[in-house]
Amino acid sequence: MLKNLGCNEKQYLTDAIKLFLLGILFLLSERITMTYTITSILNNSALTAVDTNGSEYVLIGRGISFGKTIDETVDETKIERQFGNANEESKKNYHLLKLIEDIPEEYFELANVIIRYATKKLNIQLNTSAYINMADHINNSIERYYDDIQLNFSLLDEVRAFYPKEYKVAEWIVDFLNAQIDIDLSEDEIGFIAMHLINAGGDDFQQVSQVKKVLELTRLISKQVLELLPDTDVGSLDYSRFLTHLKYFGIRYFGKEQSKRDEVEILLKTDKSVEIDDIINKIEHLLVEYYNKSLDQHEKSYLKLHLNRIIY
Repeated sequence: MLKNLGCNEKQYLTDAIKLFLLGILFLLSERITMTYTITSILNNSALTAVDTNGSEYVLIGRGISFGKTIDETVDETKIERQFGNANEESKKNYHLLKLIEDIPEEYFELANVIIRYATKKLNIQLNTSAYINMADHINNSIERYYDDIQLNFSLLDEVRAFYPKEYKVAEWIVDFLNAQIDIDLSEDEIGFIAMHLINAGGDDFQQVSQVKKVLELTRLISKQVLELLPDTDVGSLDYSRFLTHLKYFGIRYFGKEQSKRDEVEILLKTDKSVEIDDIINKIEHLLVEYYNKSLDQHEKSYLKLHLNRIIY
């Protein structure tokens, strides 16, 4: 068969075989480097191990440590989460190890179910840190419950309005925990868990503190507007759009610049123009008082547009 092939065809076949063999060798080498040896057992679901290169990792999985001892090889089929390299991030991993040691094993199982559910419903990939943080949060929440310590989450309405998907998932998580552990976590817990999901999902901004700042700003402005316009229909589409606008305004407001676009002047043919301008001035005064930062003309123009829709 090979005799019937031309020189170019033979060379092509030879190159293809070489690539195939190189691929097999690569897969075999990857398999070898993924062998882990146990260095310490944290609990039945977590351990530390070194790979063949001497790099240390934290490995997590259901029953991954059960019946195992130090220096044994890890069953790779049980690895569900991997955190490392411990040699390169020793300070960060020391904190992680302390967390794992303090968290009851059953809460890791609950966190695993929760992360799988959240990943599916929110269509996001949550890393190992999110998994550990969720297990830690579950542990703290349950400890507070049994100690009769109640923490209030003051931004629940804002989270429900701006992050409805995360809120619904957090609502399911609280119901799930209540049913699994036979407790009665409060509605405030929905807000705290939703914030974990928002942060882990990396929305428009990734730090929880920044999310809180934006939500607090939107609450401040919306509260002011409702006080000045008490007949506002908070269930209307226009008010919902106004809240969404406030969310993205907040992101810009706490950014380096409110807007890089040219000034936009919106002329409203309405007898409410004076009233709307007065509301915007009061909003600006409030922002300067709280955050020491005024509004640019562009943001004032779009606030004017949304306020006009609310009034009419």
